[in-house]
Amino acid sequence: MMIRKYVVRDMPEALIRIRGELGKDAIILGSKRVRVRKWFLWSSKRIEVTAAVAGDVPVRLVDESRDSQQTAVSWADASNTGVGGSTAPSSVRPQANASMSPSSVQAAHLANIATSASESFADSSQTEVGVESDQRLQAALEPILSEMKSLKTWIQTLDGQHRQTGTALFVNELKEAGVSEAVAGMWWDEFKQSHPDPATWNQTLYRGWLKDCVLNVMPSAGISDSSKVVAFVGPTGVGKTTTIAKLAALHVLSGRRKVALVTADTYRIAAAEQLRTYATILNIPMVVADPQKGLDDAVRELDGADLILVDTAGRNYILPKMVDEMQRLLATTTVDETYLVLAMTSKVCDLANLCAAFEPVGVDKLLFTKLDETSSHGAALELSWKTKIPLSYVTTGQNVPDDLALASTFPFLDEAFKGELP
Repeated sequence: MMIRKYVVRDMPEALIRIRGELGKDAIILGSKRVRVRKWFLWSSKRIEVTAAVAGDVPVRLVDESRDSQQTAVSWADASNTGVGGSTAPSSVRPQANASMSPSSVQAAHLANIATSASESFADSSQTEVGVESDQRLQAALEPILSEMKSLKTWIQTLDGQHRQTGTALFVNELKEAGVSEAVAGMWWDEFKQSHPDPATWNQTLYRGWLKDCVLNVMPSAGISDSSKVVAFVGPTGVGKTTTIAKLAALHVLSGRRKVALVTADTYRIAAAEQLRTYATILNIPMVVADPQKGLDDAVRELDGADLILVDTAGRNYILPKMVDEMQRLLATTTVDETYLVLAMTSKVCDLANLCAAFEPVGVDKLLFTKLDETSSHGAALELSWKTKIPLSYVTTGQNVPDDLALASTFPFLDEAFKGELP
């Protein structure tokens, strides 16, 4: 390889000399600005250009390039004079054309091309490289581009894992809140369909969606103003009697309705006495109904009341026989509303089985007790969503009537989501 340095006034001059001396295969390796002293008095600015070509340069090509350089420079000087307004170009140009050799014509052509690019080359320390240099640059960039593609793939994979982790967190939060994995997954799938952009997913958005699509679909409500006979059914130990006392106290304190109590629980010892104690405290009438005779006589006895709350016996209602007895009891009179009372401490599967068992009875609303004894409240949402039976009241303690509230005011979702999600 032959390497040469050229000190020139500008890049067009460098291109002419390099192509003329080293040939068309020459490449420019670099350039820098230098100062050249003249007569030890002053220095002028020049450009030092380093060029190279593979192999040796033929002597003939070098000789021709010298002639080409001289002719091209004189032609360029003549052209510059013409720009200044002189008439010299009209006389010089024909003579130059007539005396030019083929190599001189080629050099002049190169000068014209180089002149058009002189401004872009004048202020730059990096110059145009040849085809071989482009190929070497491309070869050097290939590993970098490959690395960038790998990095992009890795980022996409990581983002997908992050989204999957967010999905798992949403579902796990619901599972910890008492919602079954199957229903939590169904809710998540529905949420993704309504919000296809993962970038928008967050805890607040998901909680709001659950409120709109789960709670609002089955709006919770209390005892209707038009209902007179309201029965409460459910398994043993869920707190039906205490809940009835709370509801009676609320309506008595409101002063809007005349309240009376009926109990058909003759199986549990002192069950009637417990309800009678509450009736005495509230100063309202209370009647014990014989389950064998039904409720009709007791309801007629309390005909002057605006609201009659009926307490029933807690039995093992997984047994069809017990459900049949309850169905026959309620059929003996006109019951406007039937509330299924369930303990929030029960398993989701047990609650679902009880709802299915009471289906022949005809449950109008769900009432959940003992919410203060567990932090897993999601089962109430799931059960209401699956059965399409609205929520009514929830109880959070034993205090009468304070520990009772409408389900719509209870923060089910705040309890369900405790941690911050991505």
